[in-house]
Amino acid sequence: MDGIKRNIESKLNRLLSYFPAVVILGARQCGKSTVAQMLRPDWSYFDLENPNQYQRIADDPVLFFRENPQHLIIDEAQHMPTIFDILRGVIDQKRNLKNRFILTGSASFELMKNISESLAGRVGIIELSSFKLNEFHEQPLPDFYQIFQHKLSADSCGALISLTPQNGIAELKQALLTGGYPEPILANDTDFHQEWMANYFNTYINRDMRTLFPRIDLIKYRRLLAMLSHLSGTIINKSEIARSIETSEKTVRDYMEIITGTYFWRQLEA
Repeated sequence: MDGIKRNIESKLNRLLSYFPAVVILGARQCGKSTVAQMLRPDWSYFDLENPNQYQRIADDPVLFFRENPQHLIIDEAQHMPTIFDILRGVIDQKRNLKNRFILTGSASFELMKNISESLAGRVGIIELSSFKLNEFHEQPLPDFYQIFQHKLSADSCGALISLTPQNGIAELKQALLTGGYPEPILANDTDFHQEWMANYFNTYINRDMRTLFPRIDLIKYRRLLAMLSHLSGTIINKSEIARSIETSEKTVRDYMEIITGTYFWRQLEA
């Protein structure tokens, strides 16, 4: 996906001009580290899912930040919660210096907890989704978004009515069916897409959930995910779901919070 412009790029640059650090949140494999490295190609990059790179920081994080006091990208930062307190001290040594660190993470509740406790007021936060339709086709944001950047008025209705679609129905249908994860859709290979998605799901369940939530009942969690996949666009009744998967409504609420926090599901409040 090298070279494909993402919609968040201008905002990410703006946040880096405001804050010493910026956190990019989003689903695993949606392109967080890629966009960070595209915008800051000269910065050092460390992936905390790489055992060697993780250990290099974990052995002596104070020394690590002394050697890397700025221009640093740390990927999947939620895997090392202790890094946030140390990073706070590093930032506070030169509090007015901006554009120093980019952190990424695919578990928002873990990151947000650590940010609120250690880095409040020191970081900007931005979310990256998988490819939007305009990004995949390398188009600018549709005019639809421009309308909602300003206060709505009577003229806004006229502007909405006059809009013409940027893409056809066939392109929209294809995007809805294949999703927007960069690697499988850019490969343009149906078999690879199916294998990639199956592997993605298994990794999410068998590695991420076991690591982040070791006490979770993975059988019930899988069943809940399967049910939700058929309930997209509907009103969610948590008590009915609880009966179906033979658990409590509280467990369903807790699991749905995890699913939302790991970007597998987005819930719109009524």
